[in-house]
Amino acid sequence: MKERSSNIEGLRLLLMLSVVLLHIFGTHIKYSYEDKALFYPELLIASFSAMGVNAFIFISGYYGIVFRWRSFLKLIIQLCFYSISIYLSYVIFTKQAIEIKEAFKYLLPVSSGIWWFMSCYVALYLISPLINIGFEKLSKKQAGTIVLALLFFNNFSSFVFSNNALGEAGYNFFILLTVYCLASYIRIYKVSFKLPLFIYLISSLLIFILSIIHATYNDNYNDYMFLRHSDPLVLLSGVGLFYSFLKLKPRTNKFINKLGGYSLAVYLIHGHPLIYYKLLGYVENFSTASENSLIIFLTLLGIGISIFLICLFIESIRSFLFRGVYRFIDKKIIS
Repeated sequence: MKERSSNIEGLRLLLMLSVVLLHIFGTHIKYSYEDKALFYPELLIASFSAMGVNAFIFISGYYGIVFRWRSFLKLIIQLCFYSISIYLSYVIFTKQAIEIKEAFKYLLPVSSGIWWFMSCYVALYLISPLINIGFEKLSKKQAGTIVLALLFFNNFSSFVFSNNALGEAGYNFFILLTVYCLASYIRIYKVSFKLPLFIYLISSLLIFILSIIHATYNDNYNDYMFLRHSDPLVLLSGVGLFYSFLKLKPRTNKFINKLGGYSLAVYLIHGHPLIYYKLLGYVENFSTASENSLIIFLTLLGIGISIFLICLFIESIRSFLFRGVYRFIDKKIIS
């Protein structure tokens, strides 16, 4: 079995941290608009973290999702575990009665859309063999036409016109499909990027500048237009960051690889609606917790990093406890 690249596993960890920070600072910046000493640093962090989803899917597209029943079942078990356990914990701690309709929703997290990203990712996982074979069979011109069409609908129609039919803001299956196909095309036809780190930095900086102009024009920051997943600059930023890590000297570090395997749980735990909206409510209320901008900024940053580390720790325990379940799957179901 080929050893996973620690460069890419390290990137996965960085991307999940960026998702947490985007959720925290992306929420708080609309409340800090009047305090420019706080607004600008928060928006800067959000702008450089906006590429998380795009880059995460780009990794899948570049290396190609290989459908395996073992991996698929492990993913479903992980989703169900966090969906159900967080719901039951919420019921116990809030002393609420279990509602059949709510419980059923958390029992089937993919179908009910507990996490929008995971519902889309599972769908992408299931149809990935079709996409992979299709790109191998298509001519370069045909594949390029398809990718351009997807980019047009996702990064122009959806972004510029907020076309709801295509999924406004990029929180939908279409964004995953577009990025996956783009990455597949780039890998197959060996498209190269010079100065990828510069691409990431300049794209993120442009997101920051355009967001300031947009906020100034509207005299508020209630519209996250340039932080959307469908923003072409966000996509370009993610591609640039991916290639920055890809071009690093290849390294293998078992600890980084193990932590990289835990990265998805960071999203599953803090992104669970019963936790996520509580977290956002806390972040909103925190805007009045102190008059010191630096204290607010550092505290929110500390909260984001703490959430990231705690989620990795929780997943390490869950992964250890479920070793027997995975062995059973290997011996009794897969074999």
